[in-house]
Amino acid sequence: MSKHLQAMHVFIFSIFLISCAKNNEVKQAPTTEKDLGYIVQGPSLKKVQDSSLRFRVINKNHNLYEVYAKPERIKSKFPISKVEKNKLNRNAFNSNYTYYSFQKHIKVKSNQIERVKESFNQQCTSAGSLSPKIQVKNIDIKRDSTNRFVQVNYQEEFTLSAELFTTNEEVGGLEYLWTLDKASFSNPESFIFTSKNISLKLDGFGLNTVTLTVKNSLGHCASTSLNLVVKANSINIEKLSPMPASIYNFDRYYFTKTNHFFAKETEKKIKVAIIDTGINYYHSDLEQKMSINKKETPNNGIDDDDNGFVDDYFGYNFFENNGVTLDIGGHGSHVAGLIAGQQNGFSKNAEILPIRVGSLSSFDQGSLVGALYYAVDQGAKIINMSLYTNDHPTSIEMNAYSYTAKNDVTIVTSSGNGDQFLPIGFSLDDQARYPASLNLPNVITVAASSLTEPSITFYSNYGSKVDIVAPGGDRDNPIFSLAKYNNIGLNYAPNFGTSMAAPLVSGVLADLLSIKKGIKPSLLKKILITSGRKDSELKDKIPSQRHLDVEGANSLLNKLIANGRIQ
Repeated sequence: MSKHLQAMHVFIFSIFLISCAKNNEVKQAPTTEKDLGYIVQGPSLKKVQDSSLRFRVINKNHNLYEVYAKPERIKSKFPISKVEKNKLNRNAFNSNYTYYSFQKHIKVKSNQIERVKESFNQQCTSAGSLSPKIQVKNIDIKRDSTNRFVQVNYQEEFTLSAELFTTNEEVGGLEYLWTLDKASFSNPESFIFTSKNISLKLDGFGLNTVTLTVKNSLGHCASTSLNLVVKANSINIEKLSPMPASIYNFDRYYFTKTNHFFAKETEKKIKVAIIDTGINYYHSDLEQKMSINKKETPNNGIDDDDNGFVDDYFGYNFFENNGVTLDIGGHGSHVAGLIAGQQNGFSKNAEILPIRVGSLSSFDQGSLVGALYYAVDQGAKIINMSLYTNDHPTSIEMNAYSYTAKNDVTIVTSSGNGDQFLPIGFSLDDQARYPASLNLPNVITVAASSLTEPSITFYSNYGSKVDIVAPGGDRDNPIFSLAKYNNIGLNYAPNFGTSMAAPLVSGVLADLLSIKKGIKPSLLKKILITSGRKDSELKDKIPSQRHLDVEGANSLLNKLIANGRIQ
């Protein structure tokens, strides 16, 4: 064999190995226990790719991966790296959605939809040559900034038409089934359609997914889907009625209770990362409050700013390994609205960085660790974590928390809503939850109070690791904020929990940092606690016995600046 031919064989074999390595990459985080791998920190991406093991990239800037193999084999491939089992955390977001009497109605409609879908899909065989496509008619086609969705205006009527690319023998007896997952609960009857053309008028900001299934007389079925997004802009914002007075006035209680002052809006924006279920960044309340990565060109499949993350224009989605951080559960949107929303937000100077780590029901530890590193590297000075895990952090997780402390980033976390099945608060000294129980100088743990339980709510966890209490609402007196889903034509939804208390603190800290940047997290924490309103009823609940006092924190900070205590 000639040297040239040998070289060619080596080259082809190398290409084959590279191809195999790429095929071993998993793009989505685990959703079940059997899918969990091992978190590996240490090797380079090339070493992981060359290992022939299946893997998921979590954060290559910090040599962080999830590898799917037996630990002995992983350790043999990466002998000097840390290897720890990944964990899945379920029901780990500390809040409680309340849809009142509409919940039953929606469930009934959902059951009807499932029956129709089941009937339609009976006797479906292979797709044959059916190839449906959804055409959007009678509106100007626009794409959102990530170029992933067709953009439509709030309450703008338009038509979707089913088009087919097929052979002649496939066209007989066509049936159509459309399903619509809306960013609204205001019209549950319109979730399903059975004609070739359908007319829609969307009345909720955010993501709407339309799925079309076509079946012919031979029983061949094929499906396609289209993402429609309703985005806020000056035209449709003017058409919207403001938050109803009954809701607006009701929620003023929480501003009054915390002695809230309305800080001046400054040019000093403080980046607040929200590690959660994503955020409805198309909502009118947040449109001007989002942190946008201007160095990144959205949806071009290129890491333009060379930060290790492709298309992270609106933060990053560690669950699906992409730049689409739209809310899939509603929890993150509610939290974001309480931090910086124009209606109910506590901060005028917060800039929201969405980081998605899972679904409403669960997230994995690997994604959480990657998100912590990402938040710091993207310049966040506050990280809101209205979530919890039951397991003590591993050494890899502690490395991530140490990284936030080293870079002077403050973590605000909820104390938790008691037992999973009996939502009765317990002491974190008896049953630890993390990051609430970390007791680190840069972590602030927040318990919840409400209108009917002004000291601390029955569901809120407490204990020596809890720093302060803030309003979180309760079932009879929830807090309204941004909704992923739209309640009866409104763009706001009620919620309650320690998840709602934590973002109030995050919003206050953002405004304090806008007054004086560079305050160390330990001093920021001391200012917040020292200035709090004392409540003797908290004597056996939290060491500080303090409630959030926004004006008090603002006054104390300005006093320290005036006395030269903070340069």
